[in-house]
Formats: sequence, C-alpha cells, structure tokens
Amino acid sequence: MTQRFSKTVRDKVVQLVGPPYLSAVGRLESGVIRVLLVHDVTSDTLDWFTGVVEWIERNGGFLTPNEAQSFFRARVWPGPRYLLTFDDGFQSSFKAAREILEPRGIKVVFFVCPNFIGLRSHEAERFVRDFIFEGKQLPLSQDLCAMTWEEVESLLKAGHTIGSHTLTHARLSNVKDHERLHGEIVTSRDILNARLGVPVTWFAYPFGSIDSMSRKAHQLISDNYEFCCTNIRGHHLAGDEPSLIWRESLSGFEDLSYTKLVMRGVLDWRYYRRRKELLESY
Repeated sequence: MTQRFSKTVRDKVVQLVGPPYLSAVGRLESGVIRVLLVHDVTSDTLDWFTGVVEWIERNGGFLTPNEAQSFFRARVWPGPRYLLTFDDGFQSSFKAAREILEPRGIKVVFFVCPNFIGLRSHEAERFVRDFIFEGKQLPLSQDLCAMTWEEVESLLKAGHTIGSHTLTHARLSNVKDHERLHGEIVTSRDILNARLGVPVTWFAYPFGSIDSMSRKAHQLISDNYEFCCTNIRGHHLAGDEPSLIWRESLSGFEDLSYTKLVMRGVLDWRYYRRRKELLESY
C-alpha cells in the first residue's frame, strides 16, 4: 500500500516537474555524455525500450563504442550524448538489437559472462537464479534465456562491442581467493579474446555498486582492461577516468516519463558521495 502510494506521488511529481527540468538540463549538458545500462528487454518492456531509443535520437543521439573510446582517450566530445550498454548476455537483448537498434544503425556494448553464454533451458535458469539473482527466489521469465555463442559472434560482426562481465557474474568484493579472482576477471577476457578473435578492452562489474567492488579486484581490472563500467549514476566530461565509468541503470518497469528524467541525471545528486569516495580511494 505504502509502495503504491509512493509511486503515485512520484508519478505526479514527474508530470509536474519533468518537462521544465528536461528542457533546462538539455540546454546545460553540452559536452556531457552519459552511459546507460539495460539488463534485458522483455516482451512486456519492448514498447518502453522503443520509446527510450526514440527519445535519445531526438535528444542528443547515440555514441558508438568507438566514439566513446575516443572520448576517453582523446578527451574530445564527439557530439552525441548517450552510449547504451547491456549486461549479462540475455537473448532478449540480442533480439532488441536485431529488431530495434540495428535497423537504426545504433551500436552498443554487450557485457557477457562466458560461463552463461550457450547454456540452455534448466542450466540457464539455474545460472540466473544462483549467480545473477544470488539465490533469491524471484520469478524467472522466458526472456531471460542465454545468448548462444553464434549470437554473440553475430553481434560483433554487426559492429557492436563485446565486453567481459566476469566468468560467473561474481560479486567481486566477496572473492578473496586470488586464483578465482584472476579467473573471473582475466580468464573471462581470455576466453572472449580466443572465441571472438578480437581484443576485449571493456569490463563491467556485476551488480556494480560500491559494496560489490574491491581495490584488489579493481587493480586487476585496470591492469587488463582499458574501460571499466560501474552501476553508479553520473555523467562524464572529456578527460574523465575510463577505469571508473558511471552508468545510469534503466528499468522497463518504470514509466517512460521517469526514465527520461533518469537519463537527464535527475538522480545524480544521490550518488555524489559514492563517486567521490571511489575517485579518492581507487
């Protein structure tokens, strides 16, 4: 009851404040890029995702992964404002790329777990429940099937970028054994390199919050990857550190009006201290 009331109040605030906020911030964000995170696009959230894509096309446009790399390396803003990323390697993400992104020429980054890719049926369900949901008894959708290796390879051929999301979607702060940590971070990259025939330079933390990270893990990531994504909200200016990339996590179960505000940074203030803590300690 309380949750439903809070959402109703929030929706009314979004309707009142949203349009002027979007207009004002849109004028101020020249030179800023935002990296967006989507986990999956189910049949129930396909219209929402289409709305997200169409809004971005009208409000700054999409960066390609190569343009994002140039932004961090050369410290030059390329113009477009949004880089889209997908985590985990769900088949629903592959379908969204085929049906919505590729007809528009949009290129994104897919972060995948090699030990998840290619699993079928009950094996995939077990992986999702044990590693992605961490044993929580949450309802599993048929949309949460794993991509096949052939699908991952076809994404690469279509111009998308593939990054590592560890071997097993591990919460790296809980991995104390160095050999296992090396396997999650480095072996996952080596498998992708060998399977795809290209160097893998992007990494994304599973879970991605501060409590899922550790200095030991981050040092190993920095030694083996050029770009590392968190799930901590925030924007980027030219010259920002590519080993700590902030991302705006989007959910298809939120109203599109609210998602637009998130993409314009309405929640950035809540993560200021976390960003500051990471930049000072990592």
